[in-house]
Amino acid sequence: MSRLLLILATLASFASPCLADSVDLSMAWARATPGAAANGVVYLDVVNRGAATAIIGAETLVAKSAGLHTHIIDGDIMRMRPVDAIPLAAGATVTFAPGGLHVMLKGLAQPLVEGDSFVLTLIFEDGTARTVEVAVGSIAAMTAPGHDGH
Repeated sequence: MSRLLLILATLASFASPCLADSVDLSMAWARATPGAAANGVVYLDVVNRGAATAIIGAETLVAKSAGLHTHIIDGDIMRMRPVDAIPLAAGATVTFAPGGLHVMLKGLAQPLVEGDSFVLTLIFEDGTARTVEVAVGSIAAMTAPGHDGH
């Protein structure tokens, strides 16, 4: 999706009531990236207070692309795999966390620096979008900055 489509989707999410309005995004965070790292990862909590829907994509201006991923166990090896959609049942909470679902950022424009933040947009199956501010924590972070995971 081009930057223009990202902007249009973001504006549409503010312009009219839509399915995505019933979805809350919170606790969005990413780990700082070392030096020349080309990729990063975003984690967050998604709460669906409305009808069933699905997340079908992600966009951000800090990377060339953002995609939905999960981890699978393949024999004795944990591997990341892209997913086409993440279903959100009515009333469900879905947590993107280390070792599970995440948004993969490919082609970072610059390193993710601890203490910085950036905007991530999630795209839903009905074409609507929701944005959230992503806080960048330490390289070794396992939870959102300022939270201990409880």
